Amino acid sequence: MSEPFVDVPVPELEFDETIPPRPEEEVADVARSAPDRAGHGGEGLGDDVLQADSRGGGAGPTTPHGLS
Repeated sequence: MSEPFVDVPVPELEFDETIPPRPEEEVADVARSAPDRAGHGGEGLGDDVLQADSRGGGAGPTTPHGLS
């Protein structure tokens, strides 16, 4: 004969907050903490960096990003 079916409860997965975050997660959290206004990634180059005109101009109207 066969054995009767026994419904064994399966433990549910839960978020374990006792495990510290991995180093790459901490780096990603720091990188996301500062907005990247230019949208290029890197060292947080934002609108203030785009104010300089490498072509020597700069007397005309500018866009919101500081470009002529």
